[in-house]
Amino acid sequence: MLRRKPPFPGRTPQEVMIARLRSAPTPIRTARPELGLSAAVEKVLLKSMQRELDARYQTAPEFA
Repeated sequence: MLRRKPPFPGRTPQEVMIARLRSAPTPIRTARPELGLSAAVEKVLLKSMQRELDARYQTAPEFA
C-alpha cells in the first residue's frame, strides 16, 4: 500500500512468483522517496517481507 504498486513485477501470477523467488523488492525509500521514511522504518518493512519465515517477525509484539 505504501508503494502504490506490488513489490514484485509481473503480468501473470507465475511471473510475480518467479520475481519473488529471484529478486529482492526495491526498498521503499528508493521506490517512494517523497514519503520521507526513515532508515529504521524501511528496515522494519524489509524484514517483514523476507523470504525465509524465520527471518521475519515471529509475533505481533515483536513487529511492534
